[in-house]
Amino acid sequence: MLAITNVKVHPITSPNIESGTVLVKKDKVFAFGPSDQIQIPEEYTIFDGEGLNLFPGFIDSHCHLGMTETGGMGSHTNEISSPLTPCMNAADAILPDEEFVYRAHQNAGITTVLSTPGSANVIGGTSTAFKTIPTVDIDEVIIKNPVHLKIALGENPARVYGGKVSHLLPRWV
Repeated sequence: MLAITNVKVHPITSPNIESGTVLVKKDKVFAFGPSDQIQIPEEYTIFDGEGLNLFPGFIDSHCHLGMTETGGMGSHTNEISSPLTPCMNAADAILPDEEFVYRAHQNAGITTVLSTPGSANVIGGTSTAFKTIPTVDIDEVIIKNPVHLKIALGENPARVYGGKVSHLLPRWV
């Protein structure tokens, strides 16, 4: 349990708190507010954040994080065996211990992402929402799977499959 004190807090739904305290319990924000209004329990470790800014974790709502390996070793964002691959699932391609997942979390403050198939296919498969806590088991960090079905029209699938793509769509689309 951690108390971050004397920090400028940037909440999402209320004005900034110039000198705030944030209580963290079990890796989640338990309470926050002006330092003179927050009681710090005895068992908390205190970190003085004077001069620092504290933001909520950022959420990337459309990315391919974890689906491309560092150093160009491989990209698993698109399955171009067919323009229609609704059965593909991003979770099957995500490498949660990949270096970019670690960098997003540690260097950029991105705590949650929606990793989605690429746009090479008209119907590319389903996306997965997960926490960017590095692990070797994707099931440990999944928030929701599947989230949505990725559909792309226009330039990307036309580039991959040549010309217009409307003839590739089922009649009900």
